[in-house]
Amino acid sequence: MLDEKKVKYKSVIVDIMKGEQYEDSYMKLNPKGSVPTLVHKGKIIPGSLAIIRYLDIAFSPGSLSPQDEEARKAMDEWLQLADSLPMETIIYGKRIQAGGPAGKIADNLHSSRTALLAKKVETAPQELKEVFQKKLDYVREVDDKVHNAVLVERLLTEHIEKGAMDKLETALQANAFLTGSNYTLADAFWTMILGRLSDLGLGARFWANGKRPRVEAYYHKLVQRPSYNTGVVALIPPAPRPKKSTFSSIFWVSTVVAVAVLAAAVSFTLFSPGSKGSGLLGKIF
Repeated sequence: MLDEKKVKYKSVIVDIMKGEQYEDSYMKLNPKGSVPTLVHKGKIIPGSLAIIRYLDIAFSPGSLSPQDEEARKAMDEWLQLADSLPMETIIYGKRIQAGGPAGKIADNLHSSRTALLAKKVETAPQELKEVFQKKLDYVREVDDKVHNAVLVERLLTEHIEKGAMDKLETALQANAFLTGSNYTLADAFWTMILGRLSDLGLGARFWANGKRPRVEAYYHKLVQRPSYNTGVVALIPPAPRPKKSTFSSIFWVSTVVAVAVLAAAVSFTLFSPGSKGSGLLGKIF
């Protein structure tokens, strides 16, 4: 989104593998202990959907919201659908259930989050204890879900396959993008959703090989935009290559993908045109 709007920024890493999103300073900024978070001119805006809407208004010209009322309504509906998808449960669940090194990384990450938050509840300053307790309760609830293979599969079938994918294929019959001929906020948000599904190896299940040709063509069009390379690919920190061992190249690829999807929390210092930099933006891909 920043690259689509041509806003200058610099990146800083927030390593969720180390639990940096649960540092006291960050929890004061975003009590949900999640990324992304945007701070701009004293305003704190957490969450991807709120952030892209804010950026579209705060940095103009070049709005990515349609002027036409019907198209704007359609954009809002696509944004709400994307934001309602249970992506956290699906991402962690599919990684854990896949087993192997990637599954172990995901399982360890979830376990370590619970342990870290339980400790934080005991040791945090009084004003943050309730914040950490709420986050701990939430993580425990998600932990139950991601280890339930039947539930994860049901979420994939109902929310992704029969819900989102069929709607996407139908909408793209007449339009180059979700609301018409122009790229909008909806397309920016769905780039993230489809990218995560692809990283999980679900592209073959949902759109590739002729299953949903319009979704497949749409996805390839999205990832070929210059903003995808500069705003996504270039911002995922390279994982260190493992030492030579008996593990196959498949292990190496799956491990890198797991780290990229589950651990790459990227934050940016945001600059207003013609002013000194201010604010913080975090984004997970």
